[in-house]
Amino acid sequence: MRVSDIETSHVLEVLTPIWESKTETATRVRQRIKKVLDYATEKNYRSGVNPALWRGVLEPLLSKPEKLKKVIHHPALPVDRMQPFVALLGEKSDLTAHALQLLILTTARSRSIRYMQWEDIDLANEVWTVP
Repeated sequence: MRVSDIETSHVLEVLTPIWESKTETATRVRQRIKKVLDYATEKNYRSGVNPALWRGVLEPLLSKPEKLKKVIHHPALPVDRMQPFVALLGEKSDLTAHALQLLILTTARSRSIRYMQWEDIDLANEVWTVP
């Protein structure tokens, strides 16, 4: 289908089947469609309002994503059990346990821990520089 022919009904046709059951995926799909159509508009392949725009276009037609699924967070470890847990992690020899221990002790984001490089660490000065 030509990008110039895409209308709100086409976007809805893609999103509606997954909007309530796979809300996060549907939200990401909508965002990607919007980006493609924004690009097409910028390059003059289409004109008019982007049919994947949330505000003013899809918002009145679809339920708000935050209303669809109740987020259930994992329970936190009680503070009185934290010290023994961190000590237990220190006794383990696997990389995952050490990564989790570092995550807890630094409160860094998991992505920062997963992608850290040895050159980011200054052992002499005990400094980790997060790029």
